[in-house]
Amino acid sequence: MHVNLLPTNYVWKRAIRKIIRQWCIFIGCIGLGFFAFSSPLIRKWWTDTQELAMLQSETVPIVQLRNDRIQLDKKTAALRQKVDQLRNSIPIDRSTAILGILSNCIEDTEKTVQIQELQVAIQSKVDSAQVISPNVNSDRITGATKKTTRQHQMTIRAIAVDGDATFRFMQKLQETNVFPKVELRSTQERSLSNQIVQEFQLECLGDD
Repeated sequence: MHVNLLPTNYVWKRAIRKIIRQWCIFIGCIGLGFFAFSSPLIRKWWTDTQELAMLQSETVPIVQLRNDRIQLDKKTAALRQKVDQLRNSIPIDRSTAILGILSNCIEDTEKTVQIQELQVAIQSKVDSAQVISPNVNSDRITGATKKTTRQHQMTIRAIAVDGDATFRFMQKLQETNVFPKVELRSTQERSLSNQIVQEFQLECLGDD
């Protein structure tokens, strides 16, 4: 027969300590198991975070290029608007403007072109555009719109020191966008002041 002679308070304290120790061991085991299970996940999360940071750093130049492209498009649109305003501000009588354009083109070719004769003809051209009926089941045409434009035809007879100067002069005329169509009609060599030069004739077409 076993008789516990310890005081009652001491017995209760020992029982409480035992229960606390058991719970601590249980919670510790659960904690170790959770750490062992979550350790690969934490490692994977850290690796993914590093890779994401690396990818973000690599995409910074691409984002910068996209922003630069947006800014360039805005500047291009503004320049086009200014060009359109300048074109619209040119009067119908383009004699002065054409002389300025030719002067600039000659300067760009290092003054190796001398204009002998200049003819400018202006004629009106009517363009008709047909308008289709908005009814999907109908194929008939309900009307037409007409647009009148002014076509400028300029004929230039000039002298250049060589064929390269003629080509550069034509190229500069096309770059002005006033006469998009520039054609070389004729060219021949001739002697001028004991020097062989090239005489040529150009035809330039442009619309308002």
